[in-house]
Amino acid sequence: MRVRYVDTATRAQNIAIFPELDPAEIVDVHYQCDGFVLQPIPDRSQHFVIANHVLEHAPNPIGVLRNWRRVLRPGGLLFLSVPMESRSFDKGHGVTSLRHMVEDFELGERGELAELERRNLDHYWAWLNVSEPNLLRERGEPPRARTAEERAARVAEWARTRTEIHFHTFSRASFAALLEHAATEVPGGCTVLEVCEEGIEAVGVVQRDG
Repeated sequence: MRVRYVDTATRAQNIAIFPELDPAEIVDVHYQCDGFVLQPIPDRSQHFVIANHVLEHAPNPIGVLRNWRRVLRPGGLLFLSVPMESRSFDKGHGVTSLRHMVEDFELGERGELAELERRNLDHYWAWLNVSEPNLLRERGEPPRARTAEERAARVAEWARTRTEIHFHTFSRASFAALLEHAATEVPGGCTVLEVCEEGIEAVGVVQRDG
């Protein structure tokens, strides 16, 4: 098989961004584009899409799943994984409800992007209050003490630059519910073949029907 990689950055840029990684393990990028949209990839052209630890970074995960379905051939497979809230540095964040993600999708469909960005502020605050301190503790670094003004300014900067964080958090059950919803959101859409747990992850396999 031939595998092609998608990233917003080039291989050289990723080597600079991630100095802790072995450069030999960083692959060449074939499509430098928004992986949530896959603009340059034709409809119904791919046998599979693999997205590990990507969907949680999307403010509108149902919209992203629809975009990934777009590029799959009939019978093509989507393999994806997300970290589970209870087993990752998101612990304490709370699992995002399906209703919340459906509302995010509907806002995007109606073009109400300002409201979607306003809702994202809650996710930035949760990242600041829960996920980032947990991540720092995992790394053996002390949590960063800040004044209320500094914290508010940091959240505002993240929102202004649309910084990618874990906008949504999952359990195995909530991930399965999301995939089932997205699979039936488009008539003749997809079939969820499997959802399972593996370590800290929930893993899903979805097949495009037609």
